[in-house]
This record gives sequence, C-alpha cells and structure tokens, in this order.
Amino acid sequence: MAVGPDGTATPLGPDLEDAYDAVCGDPADVAFDPSVFQHLPEGAHSFLGSSIGVPTQDGSGSVRLLLAHTDEDRLRSLEDAWDDFLDADAAWRPNPADFYNSWTWLDRHPAFWIRSVRTLPGDEDWDHDRLWRWETSGYCAKIYLVPFRDDDGQVVVSLEAGGRVRTEQRHIAVDGERQWVTLLNTYWTHFHDYRLDTQAPTYEDGIVHLAGLVDRFFDTEGNERPGVDHEVPQWVAELESRIADRPHDKAPPEVDLYRPHL
Repeated sequence: MAVGPDGTATPLGPDLEDAYDAVCGDPADVAFDPSVFQHLPEGAHSFLGSSIGVPTQDGSGSVRLLLAHTDEDRLRSLEDAWDDFLDADAAWRPNPADFYNSWTWLDRHPAFWIRSVRTLPGDEDWDHDRLWRWETSGYCAKIYLVPFRDDDGQVVVSLEAGGRVRTEQRHIAVDGERQWVTLLNTYWTHFHDYRLDTQAPTYEDGIVHLAGLVDRFFDTEGNERPGVDHEVPQWVAELESRIADRPHDKAPPEVDLYRPHL
C-alpha cells in the first residue's frame, strides 16, 4: 500500500520490486512496513531494518538493494556523517602533518557540507521539506587544483577552496510574479575563499597546508571563527572598493529557506 502526503492510499502489487519501483523516486519517500520483513521473498534479506537485498533475476548472483529513504533515514545519515567527521577530527589533530588524515578531515568537514536539493521557491517542484538533505562528503574532489612551474622551473601545486555559500540573490516567482530576492540558508554551492589559497611543491603538501588554514578560519561545526586576522590581497581590496563605489538599488527582500515563506 502506498500512502501519499495527503493520506491517500493506493494498492500495490504483491511483487516487492514492482511495488518499490512504483513509488520510488524523488520526491517520494519510501518506508518498509514491518510485515515486509516478516515475509521477504525467497533469497532476499534485510540490512539494518531499512533496506532489503533482492537477488537479481539474471542468474548472475548479484543483489539489488532496495533502500528506505524517509526523513528518519536522512536524519540518521546526517548523524552518521557528523560521527564520521568527529572520528576524522580525532585522528587529524594529533598528527596534522599526515596527508591521509588531512585529506579525510577536509573531505568530511562541515564547512563544506551543501544541500543536495536545489529547487527554488516558486518552482513547480518546490518542496520545503527536502531542503535539509545534504552532501556531507566528497569535497576534496571539488577543490580547484592547478599545477604550474615557477620562474625557477620548479613545479608548484596551487589549490583553491572555499566554504559553503549561505546567501544568494535569485530571480524567483513570488505570488505569481518574478522578482529578485535574497535567499538565506541556501548552502547549495561553495565560494572561492582567498584566505584558503594554497601553494605547495606537491598535492599532498598542499592538502596538509589547506587543512591547517581551514581549521584556522572555521570551527568544527563549519562556522566562521570570529575575529581571525588575515592579510587582504590587493586584488580583493580593489574589487571591494569598486563594489562600494557603485550605486546600489534598494536591497531585495530576504527569504529564509528554513521556513516556507512562499
């Protein structure tokens, strides 16, 4: 039986895979009734009570994993991701010069967690309840890396990184009309943070140095550490000066994505 958000129930067929395929997919939530685990088809087995392994029909011996994905499951994933980072933090701090510890710590750091859902208020498929689904690892693959040779012919590895973007200005539909608004708590992407720019003779050295910079400017929860002194490059100072000198229109209204305003 499939139960929709409005409480409407729809009968499903007896085959477990067919029933799963009938309701699975974004933005549907899938949960397994306890009776399913009591009457699994032959050869199937459950994992932790939230997923079911079903042998494929091609005779290869492989297993298809049917996953439950409800708010409870997503919350559990966030809790597991936080525990994973705390483990990485505990391993990194006694030995911050270790490449593996630094890479793992950076890859899981909450300063780089971003939302995996990018629909906007006013979009046809807008769903406020999905906003807190997060990508909690994999940031190291997104670090901008450029190797080059310096004036002496030595190889230099340049790394550019940045925390998650909290606010964005977007043109969205509000009460049937499109207008510019400042969306708060988006966290859909990362910015280039010049304070984290790193140059090193190797990628491994760069990751170790970058981890130290991240810890200098961000706490373990991913928040900015207040009042940390840093040098402002000339190009940043010039850009900020130009922006300050430009005329500005009235600030657009703010919309907090943690609460469904639209």
